[in-house]
Amino acid sequence: MILTIWLLILLTTVGQGYGEWSYRYRFEPIEKQFDSIAARMDSLDQHHRLGEGQMDDYRVLDSIVRMQPSAELEARLLYWEVKCHQYTMESDSMIAKLERALALAGEGGYDRLRIAYQLAGNYQRTNRLTEAWQLLTNVVIPGMDEVGDSIMLGNAYHLYALIYRDIGDVDEAMRSIDEAQRCFTASGYPLSKVHFFKALLAPDGLEAASLYQKAIAADSTDVTIVAQAYTNLANIALEKNQNDSARHWVNCGLEAIDRYQPENKLLRAFLLVNDALLDHQAQQYKQALRTLTEVERLCGPSLSKYNAAAIYRIISETYGKVGNQTEELNYLKQYIKAQENQQRIVSETQEMRMRARSDIQRQQRELIEKLTEEATMQRRKTWGIVVVLIVVVALAIAMLTHYYRKRKQREVENIELRNVLQQEAVGALVTSGITDDGDRSRAEKRFGQLRPGFFARLKEINPDLTENDLRLCTYISIGMRAKEIAQQLSVTPDSVNTARYRLRKKLNLKPEEKLDEFLRNL
Repeated sequence: MILTIWLLILLTTVGQGYGEWSYRYRFEPIEKQFDSIAARMDSLDQHHRLGEGQMDDYRVLDSIVRMQPSAELEARLLYWEVKCHQYTMESDSMIAKLERALALAGEGGYDRLRIAYQLAGNYQRTNRLTEAWQLLTNVVIPGMDEVGDSIMLGNAYHLYALIYRDIGDVDEAMRSIDEAQRCFTASGYPLSKVHFFKALLAPDGLEAASLYQKAIAADSTDVTIVAQAYTNLANIALEKNQNDSARHWVNCGLEAIDRYQPENKLLRAFLLVNDALLDHQAQQYKQALRTLTEVERLCGPSLSKYNAAAIYRIISETYGKVGNQTEELNYLKQYIKAQENQQRIVSETQEMRMRARSDIQRQQRELIEKLTEEATMQRRKTWGIVVVLIVVVALAIAMLTHYYRKRKQREVENIELRNVLQQEAVGALVTSGITDDGDRSRAEKRFGQLRPGFFARLKEINPDLTENDLRLCTYISIGMRAKEIAQQLSVTPDSVNTARYRLRKKLNLKPEEKLDEFLRNL
């Protein structure tokens, strides 16, 4: 009944459990007292404990900034304000504060990376997907890779996966979550987010239920994921009329919230909806109404942003069962209004995601073209060096041969001299050819001239080829090896070989046909 509402919230939470991974405060020191408090808050955040309960700490940070104002301290203060209110503050307010923090943080430093990641998560939550993708692509992922923060890099790839899922690019989403898993595994970080995401894409409820349980077992302290996993497990059980199992999952979720995040009202509310559904099915209507009243209280004004229509419908039906027609009609009207609002939001969201898909795909193509140009230039430089070395070696051999024969066979000195001159002439001709290549055109124009209709022909063979498939075809067609492609795409050579195998199947190649030759001859 309640879909993956809290998936939007868990994206912007950097959650890490108490496993084998080691926590380290990475912000550069600025002010001793500020750094000490911020380090404690960051540790709480890493372990899912940061919230409005740390507002006293935030107020101390605020007083320090007032006494010692600076752009860096103000940027960090805005960041920690958002983190303390991450479950209650409006997304637009968080975005405004984080955008100002990003501007204050300047062009470099770890501060910029953390703020940019948090901002990208809020952009994704509000369907500003292109902006989220750009921040991750241009700032967060290369920056976190450079500083060696594999946990934050894994979180960034996880957010990448969610963006690709939003725009319907499942292949790219799975590639990104695999990258997240690689980063998390390297650092010993729990794989709860990875299992949860894969559960969302699972083809059936049985596989999804198994993955949700893996997510819970991987890190039971990450209550945002754990509560949502228990909620979804309860949903799966309800769909199969397994009410006892559903009740068990609801109770487990509520217990996790009580233990790790008792102040989180919304997480509790979504679990209680399933609890009310179970009471409704058991014909315990008064208990169901009490629970649903608690849901309304916990959600407050936020209820309209989530699955309000479904909740109002349940309340209306329950009042009907107890014979209160006035309230039944009242909530029925609210249900109709919420349903219309929800349909409008869904329509607007789909339109925004379609535009984002187009924008992201266009920018991906531009990135591929840039990488192709760089690869081509690098290959040309490499070949240029190789040719120069060959010429140098050839000249050296010719000179050695010349002097050797001059000493041993003075009678044929003139003939040997002519041979050397001839070899030097050949070397000069090769060098001249390199120089004449001079002003080279851009890779895109060059590729288009050399391979007209390349992509159109591929689409004729298989219209279902993805942008990722076309990118791989481009690299293979210009002669890049698996290791080179892997370096460009930041994946392993094994991943590239797997992608080549899938590409062969999509192009219907026979076993004896070579993929490289097929693409070069296309």
